[in-house]
This record gives sequence, structure tokens and C-alpha cells, in this order.
Amino acid sequence: MIDLIWTWFKKAVPEPTDKNRAVQYGCHLEEVQEMIDTINDGDLSTSIDSDWYKKYADTLPVSDPIEFLDSLCDQIVTAVGVAYMMGYDI
Repeated sequence: MIDLIWTWFKKAVPEPTDKNRAVQYGCHLEEVQEMIDTINDGDLSTSIDSDWYKKYADTLPVSDPIEFLDSLCDQIVTAVGVAYMMGYDI
């Protein structure tokens, strides 16, 4: 699947510019925010750090499982896009 996404980006943006990189990075952050918004209705009263998991050790209160899954799928695409735009070998 990653190869297909990579190929699409390569055809769509053969020579990425700084603007392409910035836009793709922004798209990825938007998808991460959509995922966060589904967790406890976006109420993250503690910062997200290495201890964040302790707050949700027993259960992750996802308000909308479909939106959560959608954001995860979109993050796969946007993460591959960020890697491509940055010239990384994902």
C-alpha cells in the first residue's frame, strides 16, 4: 500500500518545493488533530507526552470510532506524503 501512495505522490508532485512540503505537513497535522478530537471529545486535559498513555491505560474513550478510523487511514496517506516531500525513504 505504501508503494501505491508513494507512486501517486511521485506522479502528482515530481519535484517537491518548500511550499509542497509545508502543505503536506499541514495536512498531516490536520489528520492528527482529527484523531485527537475523537478521543474524549477532544478534551486532553494533560499534555501529550511519554506519560499520556497513563490517563487512558484501561480504555481509550473514542467518541466516534468511524472518524477515529478515518483519521488513522488518512494519516497513513499524509505520513507517506510528508516522507516523500522530504525526500525520506519510507
